[in-house]
Amino acid sequence: MQKLKFVVILSLSLFATACATHVNNEVVRFNTIDVAAYNNISVVANEENDANGIEFGLYKSLIEDAFQEQGLSITENSTDLTAKVAFTRSAGKYKLVPLHGIPSPRGYWRNSLGYSWGYYYYPTLAFSPFYEDDPYVRRKLYEYSLIITIDNNQGERVFEGKVMTENRENETAKIMPYLIEAMFVDFPGKSGETKHILIKKDSEKDR
Repeated sequence: MQKLKFVVILSLSLFATACATHVNNEVVRFNTIDVAAYNNISVVANEENDANGIEFGLYKSLIEDAFQEQGLSITENSTDLTAKVAFTRSAGKYKLVPLHGIPSPRGYWRNSLGYSWGYYYYPTLAFSPFYEDDPYVRRKLYEYSLIITIDNNQGERVFEGKVMTENRENETAKIMPYLIEAMFVDFPGKSGETKHILIKKDSEKDR
């Protein structure tokens, strides 16, 4: 009985560690954009977010950095492209999640060597000799989303992207940088394809 109790406590601890150290993102993008055909871009808030807010300014800076890595110059009034940004976080709801091994969907996952393709298993106990079926525990999860749309100077939509994740973290500022990072993996991506991108949290992003 003591041994069983020890395994359950250890499993819970490892599960909590896994949730706390990774962000599993679902990314879907639609596009007709050829980034190389454009020179500059403006990043603005959509109607739902405060364009002058400090929080939006933080995410805007990260998104502008990502566009610059794509070879685009950032301007306040672009003659080429305009990107609109929206972000949301739910009030949180309780869900049943597996206690032991938690495989990620097949997709990209980031480690110390860069991005890899395939499956990733959270560092939990994948099997337990004490259970025939994997038990579930009740956790409060928050849903986050990041939406970026891009129009050209003729008002034509050339890109639509959405990143979604669920996480136990309830502070948007701690999670949003990982959604932004996921949005720009293999940007602009294959149109209509959904990818799962698992990112290990960096301690410096959480300070």
